[in-house]
Amino acid sequence: MSYLGVGNPTLEISAGSLPPGISLNGSGQFTGTPTTTAPLVTRIYPVTLRVIDGADSATVSIVFEILPPPLPEITPETYTANVGLPMNKSISFYSSTAGTITLVEGSLPPGVSISGSNRLIGTPTSAGTYTAKLRVTDSYSQTVNGDFVFEIGSPISVSISASLSSMMLTAYGETSTNSTISTSAPDAFIICGFYKDADLSGSNYQIYDCTQKQYSSWVSNGVTSEEYYYTDFENTSLIIRAYGPDATNEEYPDIDTPFLATVTVSLTRNPPPPAITISTTNFQPRTATNVGVGLSNFDTSLSYQATVKFVNVTTNAEVTNGTLIATKGGTSLIPGYSSYSAAKLGFKGTYSQIAAALASMTWNPEFGTGNITVRIGIASMPGTTEFYYDANSGHYYKYVSTALPWVGARTAAEATTLFGLRGYLAEVNSAAENFFIGKETSATNVWIGASDRAVEGTWIWDGATTAYPKPTGSGSNSGRSAAFHSWANGEPNDWPWHAPSKPEREDCAVTNWQGKIGMWNDWPCLIAQPYLIEFGGRPGETSTATGATLTTTVNAMPPVQYTITYDPAGGSETPTAPSKITGVKFALAGAISRAVSGGITYQFAGWKTGGNLYKAGETFTVGSANLTFTAEWVQLYEVTYLVNGGSFSNSETVNDAECTAGANRCTNGQTIKLNTSPTRAGYTFVDWKNQSGASVVDSNNAVAGIQTAISSTNYIFSATWTPITYTITYTSSGSSAPTQSALEQGEAFIVGTAGTRAGFEFNGWSDGDSIYLPDSEFIVGSSNITLTAQWTAVFAIAYSPGLGSGTPSTDTSSYPGGYAAVVSTDAGISRSGFTFSDWSDGTTTYQAGDIYTIGTSNVTLTAQWAAVPPAPTPPPAPAPTPKTEEPVTNQAEIALALKAALDALQVDVAKNQKIYQEMFTSFTTGDSSISTLIPHKKSGAIINAKTEGILSSQSANITIPVKKVSLSSKAQDELKDRVRIRVTSDGISVTPVSGFTGVVIVPVAATVDGVETVVLNKVVINPVPPKAQSFAPTDINKSSITWAPSSSQTTGYLVTLNGKEICQTTATTCPVAALIGPKSVVTITALGNDQTVSTPVVIPYVASKPIPALKVNFAVGSSILSTPQKNEIRSVARVIATQGFTKLVVSGFTDSNGSLALNKKLSEARAKSVAAFMRTLLPTIQIKASAFGPTNPIASNKSKSGQAQNRRTQISAW
Repeated sequence: MSYLGVGNPTLEISAGSLPPGISLNGSGQFTGTPTTTAPLVTRIYPVTLRVIDGADSATVSIVFEILPPPLPEITPETYTANVGLPMNKSISFYSSTAGTITLVEGSLPPGVSISGSNRLIGTPTSAGTYTAKLRVTDSYSQTVNGDFVFEIGSPISVSISASLSSMMLTAYGETSTNSTISTSAPDAFIICGFYKDADLSGSNYQIYDCTQKQYSSWVSNGVTSEEYYYTDFENTSLIIRAYGPDATNEEYPDIDTPFLATVTVSLTRNPPPPAITISTTNFQPRTATNVGVGLSNFDTSLSYQATVKFVNVTTNAEVTNGTLIATKGGTSLIPGYSSYSAAKLGFKGTYSQIAAALASMTWNPEFGTGNITVRIGIASMPGTTEFYYDANSGHYYKYVSTALPWVGARTAAEATTLFGLRGYLAEVNSAAENFFIGKETSATNVWIGASDRAVEGTWIWDGATTAYPKPTGSGSNSGRSAAFHSWANGEPNDWPWHAPSKPEREDCAVTNWQGKIGMWNDWPCLIAQPYLIEFGGRPGETSTATGATLTTTVNAMPPVQYTITYDPAGGSETPTAPSKITGVKFALAGAISRAVSGGITYQFAGWKTGGNLYKAGETFTVGSANLTFTAEWVQLYEVTYLVNGGSFSNSETVNDAECTAGANRCTNGQTIKLNTSPTRAGYTFVDWKNQSGASVVDSNNAVAGIQTAISSTNYIFSATWTPITYTITYTSSGSSAPTQSALEQGEAFIVGTAGTRAGFEFNGWSDGDSIYLPDSEFIVGSSNITLTAQWTAVFAIAYSPGLGSGTPSTDTSSYPGGYAAVVSTDAGISRSGFTFSDWSDGTTTYQAGDIYTIGTSNVTLTAQWAAVPPAPTPPPAPAPTPKTEEPVTNQAEIALALKAALDALQVDVAKNQKIYQEMFTSFTTGDSSISTLIPHKKSGAIINAKTEGILSSQSANITIPVKKVSLSSKAQDELKDRVRIRVTSDGISVTPVSGFTGVVIVPVAATVDGVETVVLNKVVINPVPPKAQSFAPTDINKSSITWAPSSSQTTGYLVTLNGKEICQTTATTCPVAALIGPKSVVTITALGNDQTVSTPVVIPYVASKPIPALKVNFAVGSSILSTPQKNEIRSVARVIATQGFTKLVVSGFTDSNGSLALNKKLSEARAKSVAAFMRTLLPTIQIKASAFGPTNPIASNKSKSGQAQNRRTQISAW
């Protein structure tokens, strides 16, 4: 947008909104790509723009018309390809947004797929014609389809080759070579070249001349060696590859594109040879100096072996002088070398490892013998360890332990190659070479190439055959007349050997004969022996190994003599010492003396050089410079102040600044002014005393301060102190206060006993910062102490029977305001005709066990009573029901008690018996036909005459004539699963079956005065009581009650605590959320069928260990109880008192911070603090306090929260 204004105008949108995707930038330009959503229709966006400058503004309206996106397009096409040829073809389509090609019908050729970039890629695997419908879909879900045909032909075999696989680059004017590229690819196929600079890594190949075969310069011209064409890169390889006809449809292939055939031509430029240099040539004996080895032009991708040794350049024999030391790093030793600190070194590793080890190498000559030759050899490391490289000859060697006859060994040697070098049996032409072989190969009787097989007695080097160019030394003299030989004494002697078939003479040579290193002997050629192969020395061979040897002279300089001089610095004698060379150790001179001068006494301290002080006689090592040692003297009188716990308040120190003769030391007789008096908390300074214990006297009163003269007994001054005592005063608003004598700072005293005050509770003694309980320890500080009694007002609860009588429970405790007290029971009071209902304070009523919140005054709770209602009149009993069943006659004459005017007989069967019987007996009066029936007293059964409205005295007057009694068989059958009924001569027996409990009706038929009467007898069978076990609390808020089950059928058990139901359960255990103590009465009643119950069983209280009642946690280092903690203890104390506990255990603990002794003391103070308070609440209970310090933690002491839990006191009841 174009807009103008004064200054820096700005453009903004004042109304409307821009199309989605479009924004207005700070330069007044609309940028972005508009977007839209379905439905795809033209959308109009009116916008008002406003330009604002410093003085005015102007607006203009514009309209954005956003058209819907055009439909995508796709162009049908027929593609041709062949099986096995990679395919990479584009699909022609158009889409205004990012389009996606998918297959909707038909199929693509096997092996071909559509890539994420919408190209046909892959390698067809089956020939034939394939049709497919492809669809392009844009980002707005608009689609269009196109039909495509794929004609896949048979496989085509393609090859490519080069006449030369490697060439050396040729400079201008040199004769060039050419590698011809041949290929069977059709003309339409693509030929591409790739090159990779030696400095590049990974797959960083560059493409070079990629076109169809018919136009390819690779095919028409081949690869030339002319350096002019390769000026952009160093050593390289050209990779020529053949591709299918569509490889360049869209882009050139890269090195990773699948190809049909490939060939590589290597082009190399002769590099500069590897080189070894050293930067240090002069070395001091007995001083390790870095040699400064540097490497250049080595192939850093290879591994090498390196040897360093000193040699005689004339004989090439090894010599020694001192020690070579190198850092091992990642290298490892090669055979024949045993250490990285030795007269010679040999190790192997990668280039970087070898270079690092050589760079670290130092030489420490033992003698200054002048020039010596060092030889450093580095060569490509063979892949196995049995190869050795001799830096003297530049040859490799290999020891073969497999024994062969001499001719077989020679054949095997020539069949072995290393780095392009063909082997042969070793030729030893110098003492150095012989020494090297002897050091590297310690095996016995090893074949070498010397032989007199051709002409007896003429020994020549014959370790190679005529099939290959022989080493330059072949055929030369190897006998005793040779320039070098190492025949053993008396050898060769051609000693005759007699084999089984024919005689054999000694015509071939071995080294290390009979274990004598480097010594030769002639030996029968047919005997199998190990052998030594040598590589290098054949004419015309080119080694592919990389290596270099440096043979140079270094100088072990003669040792320099360094002088040793002593300066007595005023002493009475001057020690002497001879000159010494670097590295020599010697003992410094002994202590010397110095005469007293000017009244000053001196003391020898040692010898000083280079700013360091050494003791007399101490061992010193000569470096690389002359040495001067100066005597160091210490003045005897170093004035010192011993402040004995005090300190100086100003800048004065424990040494006197007036002593300027040297390092705070005064001269003998020097007068100084003593430092001002020091200060010490809790003490008063008295005076200074000198070494003899005498007080220092001021020698000049006319001068301020204490003046004194320094002497041998008057230069150490010790402060003396008088401790200050502080008063301890107790202030009490109640009873008389304790007393305590004055004490010094740091002394401790035991805090006095608790005070008493009517209507108040004592909370401890306060010093203004902390509160201390009686018997706790107080440590005196630096001021007088006033301990003031702390009080909390308390109030009592009294209980009155009201209109009742008796003595209610007495609460002897007093409680602070706000305390939650537990209301007592009505034990001990009663009222005739009334039952206790609750307690009242005149405003509110409370049940026993309720919480009463203490106010600000004493309170009396008065018993409230409720009248007992009269007992209801029992309803009349129903008339007996006659039985129609045919009675079963009982032959025995049994008298049955029938109640006149009553139709049922209520019999309560004695409880707690396994067999329940309704039994009667009779006796005869005057008329033998009349029997009077009474209950059988032995049975325990009684006629419930009272329940039936009959007086017990009337039972004896109920008489009936003796008649036969019978039981209904049907009734017996109906009751057989519950009871067993029998009529005996003694009565009617009723026995429960399988522990049955409940009520059964037993019908009994009898004839009275000729009238048959059926009496229904109600028999109640109660369960057998459970067997009592025990109950015991497990915590202050938890108890467990258990019992053995009843042997009868039960529907459950009823548990009561002090007459109140607390549990009804079918189990045989009852957990209770309350503390139960010795005074608690717990009963268990078994519940049977038809509301039958057993006799209640009382369960005894059993406690085998103290019961945890309360944990009280303390602040860090504190043993003081707070008011909330005291209220918690009061609540627990009331429960403990009402439950009848007789003993309490209070255990104190701490966290792990601080010493064990202090923690033990602190835990004891905490236990005593809680125990002391509980004794005021429970005076009749035995309370024991114990201290355990940091032992028995209940949480980890590694965290603050864990430490807080461990700072506790545990109250347990017994």
